[in-house]
This record gives sequence, structure tokens and C-alpha cells, in this order.
Amino acid sequence: MRVLLLGTGAADGWPQPFCRCASCAYARSEGIVRARSGVLVDDCVLIDPSPDVTVAAAHAGVALDTARTILIGHSHFDHLDPSIFLAREWVTKQCALGPLVVHGPSSALAQIRPWINPARLSSGDIALHEVVIGADITLPSGHSARALPAEHGLGANGWPTSGQHSGESAHSDMPEAVLWEVTSADGQRLLHATDTGPLPASTRGLMRPLDVLLVEETFGDTLDHGTAHLDLDTLPHLLADLRADGIVHDLTEVVAIHLSHHNPPEPELTRRLTAWGTRPGRDGEVINVSVATESVEPRTQRVLITGGARSGKSREAERMVASHAKVTYVATAAPRGDDAEWDDRVAVHQGRRPSTWTTIETADLVSVLAAASAHDAVLIDCLTLWASRIIDESETWDTPSQARVVVRERARELASALAHARGTIVLVTNEVGSGIMPVNAAARLFADVLGDVNAIISRECDEVFLAVAGRVIPMHSALSAHVPDRQESLS
Repeated sequence: MRVLLLGTGAADGWPQPFCRCASCAYARSEGIVRARSGVLVDDCVLIDPSPDVTVAAAHAGVALDTARTILIGHSHFDHLDPSIFLAREWVTKQCALGPLVVHGPSSALAQIRPWINPARLSSGDIALHEVVIGADITLPSGHSARALPAEHGLGANGWPTSGQHSGESAHSDMPEAVLWEVTSADGQRLLHATDTGPLPASTRGLMRPLDVLLVEETFGDTLDHGTAHLDLDTLPHLLADLRADGIVHDLTEVVAIHLSHHNPPEPELTRRLTAWGTRPGRDGEVINVSVATESVEPRTQRVLITGGARSGKSREAERMVASHAKVTYVATAAPRGDDAEWDDRVAVHQGRRPSTWTTIETADLVSVLAAASAHDAVLIDCLTLWASRIIDESETWDTPSQARVVVRERARELASALAHARGTIVLVTNEVGSGIMPVNAAARLFADVLGDVNAIISRECDEVFLAVAGRVIPMHSALSAHVPDRQESLS
């Protein structure tokens, strides 16, 4: 299967023509232009003929005369420009066009009809078909297609109520917005999923394992948009659901489309999406899909996130594992009962975790890592409190040299377990040595000890990130490999 991305932008494209935000400014400076979304599969199946598709096809060096099927997600202007049918009528006599089959919601077909020569419809040269949810359709090219209900905010599962929107079907059993699943003759399967919110279990139950998922990610970090679209908060949880259901697997290529300037500039967006096994698509990109013959073991990923208090490190760690089907959250500190403010802090962290995550309150991190499997994600928050507990349990606050020995030994045990662990392991720690030297002996001891812990653990991590003021700065993994083992006592 050959998938050509004719457009990867949302309704107003990216950069947005009237906007000078950081995302739009970066896109302009780098010449990154995203037209409104459209996809061409194997040169013969066109999904969502947006207003930009004809120009995008010209830029990609392809003609659309080989398209024998058009699949329409819904009738909004950024997904359907009916004038494409008039342009098709205007070709020269030398261009012999074959029959064309169009599948879409009734509201979309109603917009198309006035743009088609009635003789084409009466002769069957162009055939219009209303979608039937879940039905397999055999296309002229030998592909098959199925329409699935989108969660587009127009009633349960995207079903409109009678007369709710102009141009819609008057029948409440007709979908206004659908997702299109396309399967090639040799079994490669793509899902084009735009203009949808998180999919309910009823929709996921209709879905089959995918080789390619083109999924919208419209609103980025804008979470109060009030629309049934995906953003950087809801997308990873949808991916977690799809992985849990076996729809997205280790070999599925997941590409984010229908992108807008509500997202961060592309380098940051790419970093965020990469943690979830996806990436932003680019206009003109070609995805070549082959049938997978064997499974691939997920690679182990070990990540350390450090930073000061309220730097955003815990939120970033939670984002990194959010797309996994199985997440174990390891809390190294529990509510104290005698400290209301501390318990409030713990409650805030607890409230952010999805109910599907498993929470373990323990300092035995070695055992947790030993039990992790290749598909698991383990989030350890945090090493700071873990180190404090070790000193508490060993009763060595008043014997600094002994405390350093005990904590280093435990840190090396943890590093060894980390080196042999499987799955995705994200550890959170604090950067406490950036200020002036504390006057308190215990504080000086702890700064020294935690510095040792961070250095020992970072050597076993593939990536290290520094969180500052809510921003996350990647540290080169090559640098962490050369951090010396600090055997000497700090004074």
C-alpha cells in the first residue's frame, strides 16, 4: 500500500494565515506549510477531497485521473470541496476518465449532487452511495473499505438528531461524520481518523488491527477548545485504548494529521509525539506499507527527567507513558496523615492519573523493574524521596559518610536493575544542587547524595531531560555515558 499525504493541516491550515504565534512563526521560518487534510491511497482511492487537494496533488507530481473511488469523512468545508467534481468534468476529450464511485454521509452527497452533470449520474458514470456503518465495500480497484462512526460531538457516536444541522440527513440513523478504514487486496489496512474525539468502546469494537493509523491531533495544548477533536491530552489515551484492544500494535505506523497552530512548534511536537510511538505527518509525504511477516519486540526505553520543584517534570513523565496500554505508577512516598499540606500534594498527583493505571507505593524499585514486561510502562516518581527513605531506614542522617555509602550501593543496585529491565521506564528526580550551599548539615548531605544517585542512574538511561519553567530540554544521551562514577565523598 502506498499512502500519499496530500495535506496534513486542520481547517485553517498551519501556519494559520492571520496568526503570528510561536508555532506559526516557526512554520513560516522553516517553510513548513500544511494544507487541509487529504489522502491518496495507491493512486486510486482519494479520501477527503479538501479545497487544497488539487493544488497539493500538483505539488506532489501526481494526477487524480486514476482515482476510481472518493471516500468522504463528512461535509465540512475543509474535508469536502464539491467543485472537484466540476473540475473533473472539464478535462479535455483526450483524457478518458473511467467510472467514479463516491461513498460518504448523506449530508456530503447532498452537497456534491449540484456539482455533477446529471447525465453522469443517470448513466452510472458517477455513482453516489450513502455510508453503511461497519459494512465491507468492495472498491473498483480491488481494495475494500468500511465506514466507522466518528465521535464528532453531534450526538452519541457522531449520530445527529433530525434537523440539528443544515444540510444533514433528516434521518437520525444516518452518520454525519465517519472514519474510513481501507484495506488493500493483499491485506494492508489503513484507518483515516480525522474530526473525531476519543473513540468509545462501541466504535473500537468495530475496528480491526491496523498497519497504518492516520489520526487527527488538532488542538495540541489547547484543552479548553470545547470541540470533539483530539489534542495532546486525549490522543495518548486513545492510543492506549487502541493498543489495549490490539488495534494498534508494535508494527503499526501511527502518523498525526489534521494539525493546527494550537500545537507547539514542530520540534517540540515531534518530541512529544515520539514518546507515544507516533510523529507528525508532512504534506507530500509517502508512506509505503508492507505486510508484516513477524512481530517485533518493543525496544526498551529508559528515561530520566530531572528539574526543580514545580518545573513540570512529573507532568512530562506522565505524558511520556500516557499512550501505553499498561502503566505502573510507582510512588516512592505515601500520604503521611500528620501533614495536611503534603497529603494535598499527593492527592493532586493521584487525581491526574488515569483510573486504568496501577499504583504501587514502595521503595523496592528493583523488584518493580524486575517484574516489568516488554509492553509495560513503569513511571517512578521520584528518586528524591526514594533516597530520603533510604537514609531514614538506615538511620544515617547523623553519619554522612555511612549515608553516602548506603545510598550509592542502593543506587548501583537500581542502575543494574534498570539496565536489565524491559519496557518503558521513566524515572523522575530533583535537581537540588543548583543553589547556594545549605547551612544545614542534613541538607548538604542530601544534596550530595542525590547528586550521586542522579549521576549513577543517568548512565543507564537512553535519554535524560531537564525540566525548567514547564519546558523540557533534551540532554544528549552520549554525554550521560561519560559521567564519572563519583566514588569520593563530597565535602
